[in-house]
Parts: sequence; C-alpha cells; structure tokens
Amino acid sequence: MAAKVDLHLHSRFSDRSVEWLFRRFEFPDSYSDPRSLYRRLREKGMSFVTFTDHNRIDGCLEIADHPETLVSSEVTAEFPEDQVAAHVLVWNITELEHREIQPNHEAHPLLPRYSVLRHRPRPWANARPDEEKR
Repeated sequence: MAAKVDLHLHSRFSDRSVEWLFRRFEFPDSYSDPRSLYRRLREKGMSFVTFTDHNRIDGCLEIADHPETLVSSEVTAEFPEDQVAAHVLVWNITELEHREIQPNHEAHPLLPRYSVLRHRPRPWANARPDEEKR
C-alpha cells in the first residue's frame, strides 16, 4: 500500500518567505498552526505528516509526540562556486542534524553541509528546481 505525505509543506514557523512579493509585505509562507494542520492532514488521509519550514524544525517538534511524523526542513544553502542560493528539502532528520546543516557557515557550502549526514544518509531534494539563477 502506498503512503501519502506532502513533502513540501510550511507551518506558521516559515515566518520569512523566499518569495519577493511576500517579503515586500512581510507575509509568511504560512499562517497554519502545526497541531491543527496535522489533525486536518490525517483526517484527509495522509499517512505521514512533516513540515519543511525555512531553516527551522519548530513546527515538526510541536507535533513530534503525534504518530506518523517526520522532522524535516527547507534549508537555505549556497553553491560555493557562484554563491547562488538553493533551497533544499531534507527529511527525517534529528535535532542535532538540523543544527549541523544550518546555513551561515562559510565552511559548509551546499554539498559539504550534507556530508555531516553521511553516517546516516537522508533523502533530500531541490525545493525549487525550476528557479533560475539570480
């Protein structure tokens, strides 16, 4: 039986949007309460629930005591050769792994940042593969 899960979903903890128009008016990516969102998603038949808030796991931690949850995040990173920003979804991480892959560490550009997870590889994907370099 196939599992159903939305792997790119924000809660109210994505308080700073990556979309320029949202930032212009200081709108977050979501206003949704994690517990309410969890309840609605499970009622709609989702097998698992996770949130990929921007560089945060607070929403996931709020529902961590519920069954069938994953801790995930949308991590901002830069490609070292041209400093192009990338938004990377990483799923099923621990709190320690979340701290280790946070941005703002020049010594940890995109790919080496994920090397900290080599001992226990995590699935990840580009959140915006169609976004052009800016």
